[in-house]
Amino acid sequence: MTPPSEATPFWLVTYQDSGAQDPLALSVRVNAVTGEIQSVVEDIEGNESPCGEDV
Repeated sequence: MTPPSEATPFWLVTYQDSGAQDPLALSVRVNAVTGEIQSVVEDIEGNESPCGEDV
């Protein structure tokens, strides 16, 4: 995995569901040039995990 760079354009895809018993938030940062997933945030507190790590 390549670390995100401020010079590299990226897409930030987000989804939030606050209607569930346990609120869910999912945010994925994708390199806009290569399509590689750079990081994933998978909880409402915003704790970020690099791609490939269990969250």
